[in-house]
Amino acid sequence: MFTKCLAPVVAVALAMSASGQALPDEWIDAAFGTYQTNNPGWSSYAEGTFTIAGSGNDMYGAANDGARFVFKPVHGDCDVYAVVAQPTDAALSRNARAGVMIREHNGRGSRNAVIAHMRGTLGTEPDRISASGRLTLNATSTSSSRNNVASDPQAFRLIRQGNVCRCYYNSNGVWTLLLSPTVAMGENLNAGVFVTSGNASAAPVLTNTFTQVTARPLVAAQTTPTGNEISWVTDLPTLAAGWEYTYNLSRAGSDGSDTLLASGLTTASFTDETAETGIWYRYTATAVPVPQEGLTPPANVTLGSSTTIRTPYSTTNLVASRPQGWYANYYSPTGAIPPVLSRVESHLTNAAAATVAGSTVNYRAELFASLVVDTTDTYTFFSDSDDGVCLTVGDTEILNNWYGGRSLAQSGPVRLEAGRAYPVRLDYFQNTTDRALTLHWRRVGAPEVTEEVPADVFAPVPYPWRHEDIGDTKLNGNALFDLATGSITILANGNTLTDAADAGHLVTRDVTGDFSFTARLDSLNGAGTERRAGVSFRTDRTPGSSSVTLFATPGPDGYTVGLATRATTGTTPQVVTTPTSVVPDEPIWLRLTCAGLTVTASYRAEGDSTWTTAGTTTLPNTAPALTGLIGMLATSADETGSVEAIFSGADLKTTPSFTLLPTHDTYLRGDNTNYGTDSTLILKRVSGSDAREAFLRFNVAGAGNVRSAVLRLYVQSRSTTPPTQDVVLRALHDLEWNETEVTWTNTPGGLRIPTVFVADNDPTVVGSATLPQSGEFLYFDVSDAVRTAAAGTGDLTLNLFSLTVVTGNPANFGSKENAVAAYRPTLLLSSDAPYGVTAEGGPDTGAITVIWQAYNDAQAYRVYRAPAAEGPFTPVGGDVTESRFKDTGLTAGQRYWYRVAAITPQGETDASPAVWADASTGGVTLYASEDTYIHGDNPDSNLAAATALTIKYNASNRGYHREAYLLFNDIAGLGHVERAVLRVTTSQASGGDAQPSQITVQFVRMPSNDWSANTVTFNNPPPGYAPPTPRVYGLPESDRVSALAQPANTVMEVDVTEMVRKAARVNADQKLSIGILRLDDIGGFNFAIHSLDQTTASRRPHLFYTLGRTQPPEVSDAKGYVEVRWLPYRGATSYVLRRAVAPEGPYTILTTTTDTSFKDLTAEMDRLYYYTLTAVLPSGTAESSRPVAIRMHAVEERYPEADTAIDENTKTTYYGANATLPLKRSPAREVFFKFRVDDLASVANARLRVNVSAQDGAYSPVNVIVRQGDFGDWNEDTINYNNPPPGHTPPSRSTAVPGANELARIYCAYKDPSNKYDNWIEADVTEAVRQAAADGKRYLTLFLTGDDTLQHSAGYMHVVSRENSSELKRPVLLLSGCGFGAPQGLRADPVAEGPGFTLHWRPVAGAVRYIVTRTAPPANEPVTVAEDVTDTTFTDIDAAFWNDRNYTYTVRAVHADGTISEAASVTQPLTRTFTRSILADTFVRGGSYADDSYAMNPLVEIKSDNDINFQREAFLRVGTDNLPDFVQATLRVRLKSQNTNLDYDVVIRETTDPGWTESGDATPTWNSILGGSGASSVQPDDPSVIARFNMLNAGYLTGDYMFFDITRHLKAAQERGAATLMLHIFGIDRGAQNNFTLHSIQAASLDDAPQVIFMVARYPTPGTILQLR
Repeated sequence: MFTKCLAPVVAVALAMSASGQALPDEWIDAAFGTYQTNNPGWSSYAEGTFTIAGSGNDMYGAANDGARFVFKPVHGDCDVYAVVAQPTDAALSRNARAGVMIREHNGRGSRNAVIAHMRGTLGTEPDRISASGRLTLNATSTSSSRNNVASDPQAFRLIRQGNVCRCYYNSNGVWTLLLSPTVAMGENLNAGVFVTSGNASAAPVLTNTFTQVTARPLVAAQTTPTGNEISWVTDLPTLAAGWEYTYNLSRAGSDGSDTLLASGLTTASFTDETAETGIWYRYTATAVPVPQEGLTPPANVTLGSSTTIRTPYSTTNLVASRPQGWYANYYSPTGAIPPVLSRVESHLTNAAAATVAGSTVNYRAELFASLVVDTTDTYTFFSDSDDGVCLTVGDTEILNNWYGGRSLAQSGPVRLEAGRAYPVRLDYFQNTTDRALTLHWRRVGAPEVTEEVPADVFAPVPYPWRHEDIGDTKLNGNALFDLATGSITILANGNTLTDAADAGHLVTRDVTGDFSFTARLDSLNGAGTERRAGVSFRTDRTPGSSSVTLFATPGPDGYTVGLATRATTGTTPQVVTTPTSVVPDEPIWLRLTCAGLTVTASYRAEGDSTWTTAGTTTLPNTAPALTGLIGMLATSADETGSVEAIFSGADLKTTPSFTLLPTHDTYLRGDNTNYGTDSTLILKRVSGSDAREAFLRFNVAGAGNVRSAVLRLYVQSRSTTPPTQDVVLRALHDLEWNETEVTWTNTPGGLRIPTVFVADNDPTVVGSATLPQSGEFLYFDVSDAVRTAAAGTGDLTLNLFSLTVVTGNPANFGSKENAVAAYRPTLLLSSDAPYGVTAEGGPDTGAITVIWQAYNDAQAYRVYRAPAAEGPFTPVGGDVTESRFKDTGLTAGQRYWYRVAAITPQGETDASPAVWADASTGGVTLYASEDTYIHGDNPDSNLAAATALTIKYNASNRGYHREAYLLFNDIAGLGHVERAVLRVTTSQASGGDAQPSQITVQFVRMPSNDWSANTVTFNNPPPGYAPPTPRVYGLPESDRVSALAQPANTVMEVDVTEMVRKAARVNADQKLSIGILRLDDIGGFNFAIHSLDQTTASRRPHLFYTLGRTQPPEVSDAKGYVEVRWLPYRGATSYVLRRAVAPEGPYTILTTTTDTSFKDLTAEMDRLYYYTLTAVLPSGTAESSRPVAIRMHAVEERYPEADTAIDENTKTTYYGANATLPLKRSPAREVFFKFRVDDLASVANARLRVNVSAQDGAYSPVNVIVRQGDFGDWNEDTINYNNPPPGHTPPSRSTAVPGANELARIYCAYKDPSNKYDNWIEADVTEAVRQAAADGKRYLTLFLTGDDTLQHSAGYMHVVSRENSSELKRPVLLLSGCGFGAPQGLRADPVAEGPGFTLHWRPVAGAVRYIVTRTAPPANEPVTVAEDVTDTTFTDIDAAFWNDRNYTYTVRAVHADGTISEAASVTQPLTRTFTRSILADTFVRGGSYADDSYAMNPLVEIKSDNDINFQREAFLRVGTDNLPDFVQATLRVRLKSQNTNLDYDVVIRETTDPGWTESGDATPTWNSILGGSGASSVQPDDPSVIARFNMLNAGYLTGDYMFFDITRHLKAAQERGAATLMLHIFGIDRGAQNNFTLHSIQAASLDDAPQVIFMVARYPTPGTILQLR
């Protein structure tokens, strides 16, 4: 794109002294930046005094500073000193300044440091001294000032050392430091004195005098025949007064050397006679205080460092036949692309004499060359042009005079070394009439001579190539281009390309997106047995940049091909070499291909059609993906000589990328707040509510054929604690979620978070990366994830989380709501053709609008049209530069097909797949119902009657601000508009110097339609507005549209299709309000549009729309069925909904309905469906919508039926009752989980999620191995190391190669952040689960072990078990797509209200109801007792039940499509007993734990101990309500564990119920139940005692049930009307090791939980006659 003519830039004026006297040698005078063009100023010098007059903008402002500057080019550390008169003109602006400055260059907004006099506002503030530093290009400066301290004149000194600039002023002989900003400027600087009036548009100018002016390097270094001569300053303010100093001089070389050359020097100069040719050196001088007896010496003072110097290059490689001139591209008109003419110009002046496209006006030229000078020096360039010119040397623009008319301009200084080739670019544009272009230069070493730059110093370089030496080459390199044959000859010196920095000669061009670059190495001759040449892809031109280089080295048996990959800047590359059979006398073809972040290197011999892969490498996640340099690199690999490498056939094929923003993005935080509209995405791994993870949702439908896809994230800020942080990206599909609804506990798709450790090969993992620094981008290659999603519904969710525990601030990434577009998360999709092409009819009759995604690197687009899908396709409408095209003049109602190709610098891309639309049969006009505008100068005036609506933006002065509003009262049915445009007609568009094309107008969907034009004022705006309304860049594109203003009485047509569709969807009142704002601050430009009060109807604001094709419905997963909704279609009488299993069909009709929604109950889980909608109209039917896809997704959580651990250290210990389980490699501690899997043969996905926490402060990272075992059924209470699960032999061993039973090897990189069990692992176990079920296995054991290949003594871990009180931390199998099968978990429980049973089962995904049958005596025939059960429980009570007989029940699930599953069955005898769970249980603990509650623990603990801190007693509550007339009640509890000492008594007795609850404010504690008393005891004849027994004599074993008859106590409670019976269990005989535990009501299995078993009177036998009297 043409970017040089966006806005005129005021020229740099050539220095001319007012008196005609020359300035002292090396001093240059220039106005820069923004200043009064009619009075640029002047300078003079006489008898030691500089007088400078000039204007200019405020030096403090961003990117618009300006001044008159008299300066010297300086290099390295430096200072500038002057005694400056104080400006006294009362008419000067408060921002007028005169002082000293060091500046990186003379362009506007340059980095700089300044200290100066500054004028105050007359009468209100004093004159003062001001210091400032601009730290970043085009940024506002940081500043400091001192009032009432300035003297007249005032001495100023500005010292630059490294990146620190110290600003001093002198008062009474004492230097005072005012400011020391850190400004990272380069080595080549301008230092001097300046004036600025502080006002670039109005008089007066500032005239000021300066004396004793000096500008110098702090350490000066220059090469001489006898060595490098070094000198340095000795008068810095940082040197301590009263002390003498000696000096040390050190030298740092580009070869990595760091040498102390001399110490104890008494003079401030030194000659370095040991400097080697070709090495860059930087010299640093340090002052060392001479010791004084009895005094502590001050610290050493670093005086400064020199610029880098080296012995000049040899000119050996310069070739006498080096061609002369420039390679020129011409464009006509100036904004045109691509070039209309390319040729070599032997002289620069030819560009101003060119005839381009038959014209001598309105063209521009881009000229490219390499520049070689004969003399090393600092050069300043001067241009004389008509019209604009810019000059760039290397990567630095040194001259910018880009404005119309004849003018002179002067560059900043640039240091050039003799014999070195520098890339040069010169841009020129010609407007009208006169033409001129010449370039002069002047050397600092010859300041009296200004001459035209000789033509022979330039050699043409064909665009887009450029070439230069990189790194420490000892001899000059060069490159010659044969424009006739395309061959490139590279002359090079350099290293082996295997060091941390490359050295050689580089020929490159910019590349964006995926590419394939091929070049033929024809020959490689010259010095060096290791000489090499090849193709290279690099981040930039720095020697140590990230790079991938494929090079060939000749040998006696043929070329050896090497692949050098440098993943991190400044590191030694990894090198892989491969011998080839290609002999050095024959050409060898080399190729690099990049797709996303993957680069593949290959080669072939001449005449061989087969490419051989030399290697594949992945670019680092922090590399600037999709941008870089591609080309050829040659080196001698020998310091003493050079090589000649000849390449031909260089060919670059690129696949540029386009960008896709997420439809939803958010981060989730443990505080359970929704953050969907935040401008950032935040990551933090930490315990509790501060933990955060990010989620992004993309619609990638249609992207299945992309070559690559890369996710780009911008790191806005991050903590440096710790400095290295690891993040992981997961890809998930078909998760339906909305950014404004999800929270930590309402996650996308029901995911379990936080997500921490997963295996590298986990199928959900896209990749991991080290978090880059703030202000950098992070990249992930998501190509496979995008293709997988595109092959389905197109729904892709990306989950980004941190592995690293962060103690500082979290990592902040830009979200899609970020105000800065570059910071938003983006998918960069690489495609061979433009993507997202759509065609819609309308709104004008016979019109179709084609829209596509913008294609990076596209210069233009070419649209092709055909009358049929098969073609022929022909270009239509000429090349277009926007990503839309309106095709008009078509036959209304006829169908047309379109394809779009992009025009890039490499040519025309492939055309997109064909899309079609019917040419519109005509649009409908809908006038605004109301309109008005508001005016800040009349804040209470209503302007509804105005004939024009005026729009102006001014945030700082509300009096100038104006904005307009339109209201459309009836948009019902317009959710299906095919195309809708808003048409407004300008009534005024002029003023000041601006043109309408500079004014951007924004049209915004307003938040409320509840306003009236007759009541709106500035002080009473529409709801949701508070003028001046800020410019709304961050709104979704569907809520805002921008357009450039048009001249007066011109119709502005703004596409508001998406805005209208969205308003019809979300606005319940079916109205649309549009606010009209401006995005500029150009106060002098007046812009207005005609209002509804305009007499000409066509000029009134109105919508013009076409209702064409029906828009796709919205589909959503409604937990078991698909819910389809759509908006009303204006005028429709009914709708036809169709479904298919492929996008192309065939489609079957689901329903014809007048409703706007439908429940598809026949859809199956995890199957992909496509839906289309057709609106039926009185005149026929609208075209069917495009298909929309959905796949229902459901997650089942399945907990283990048993879990335990074995421990090699304590081989007889049982862990089945423990809430946490031990895990370690050595001594072996292994953890086992038993899952029921017999119903999971068709499961789509199964993941094991386990809480695994390392809590040792000395923890070293280890691997956890997830394994599978065919161990059948086992009891967790009987497993230990000596009795492992059946079929398992511990310990498990591992090698580098995964074993047959290994499912995942997960690296646990960090310890638990809080020691509160906040670490998890997840492993994909899908295949293991499927196979076990397919093999008929009822159970599958998944178990965890350590890893022999990575173990540490501190690698001990805790694994949370199913007994843990926190359900979210228990081990779980996460299942999705389980298929449609028999209900699982069916059981039948007798009911007290019987005779009968209550059935329970697990839900079946996709079932809409269940059928229940019963087989009962005496007939024993199945009878359907219910067929419309929608719950997963059913109670069956019947007086005909027989006593003590078996009853068999079956349950079948019925799918929405009528499919009936296989039956689940259960047989249960009808007895006189039934069970009921107790209401609550707990235990309490004494001593220092007396206020702690344990009510939610899965275990009840009992212990009697002499130490009250260890005393634990239990309480159980039994309900008395709704019980039948029972004859016996028995409490059943299950023994979970017991200690080694069993010789103690246990008491269970009745006690008073204090009314505690297991949760909330009334949770039980020792103090709240026992009143702070000591341990409980009992008297022998206590009537409350239910049982007392000796544990040893009772003979209970772990896992046994314990039964206690509570009949008498329960009936007594009923008789006295008590709602509960409270039971108290405790031990006596206090001693050691006498504790035991019982399962609580929180037990994972109902069979383990405490129950009361009731026996009732016998049910009467059927046929018995009861005679009631």
